[in-house]
Amino acid sequence: MRPRIPRHPPPALALSLLLAASLAARAHPSLADAEGGNWLSPAWPLAALAVHTGLTAGTAAAAGWPVDDAMLRYAAGMAAGSAPGALLLWLWGIPCAGTDERTATGSCWVEAALQATVVALLDASAMFATMLFVADVPGDVRVPSAGLTAGWIAGWTSGTTVALVLPPLLGAGWGEDIWSLVGLFGWTHGAVATALLAAVYAIRGEGAGSTWSVQLPLVATEW
Repeated sequence: MRPRIPRHPPPALALSLLLAASLAARAHPSLADAEGGNWLSPAWPLAALAVHTGLTAGTAAAAGWPVDDAMLRYAAGMAAGSAPGALLLWLWGIPCAGTDERTATGSCWVEAALQATVVALLDASAMFATMLFVADVPGDVRVPSAGLTAGWIAGWTSGTTVALVLPPLLGAGWGEDIWSLVGLFGWTHGAVATALLAAVYAIRGEGAGSTWSVQLPLVATEW
């Protein structure tokens, strides 16, 4: 029997596709730094978000999930997580703003770590709750097993993390302009939404296969 060829690219291809996109998105030489650096286009993270969204739709279809429902949860999760996270960052401000990095005290880094933790928890909570309850899961959705759910989350999270490291290595300065900031913010939220998608179907799905229940304290059990 011939091996089955996947109809859609697996999440692992995200890394190579993003690398190819980065090489194609280099800015005009006039935008290079004074030392002749080869900077990436500030639109890089927006292009990465588009590639990531396409891969999310493709792998959701390959997993047997309805693409329209998956993309609804993906988009709703991004919006629900981004809104409170952006508001909190705006109200909180930059830790030790105006302080030279070379003279920044340890309290600045403590505040920055605390800020990142609080924003991440707020984002993830709002995102997951929205993705769970934005709509009823179709009755024939293919419910992923615990192993597939864990693999999906780990694969997308690690793959996106590695891809986020590529632009600085290729000369892109995250946060150098508003476009890279907006794109980076959107891409990271898209990555979290993608990683949580399998968990949503594992908990809410009612089709064939194993399902999960969530109990207090928050422990996922397969039955």
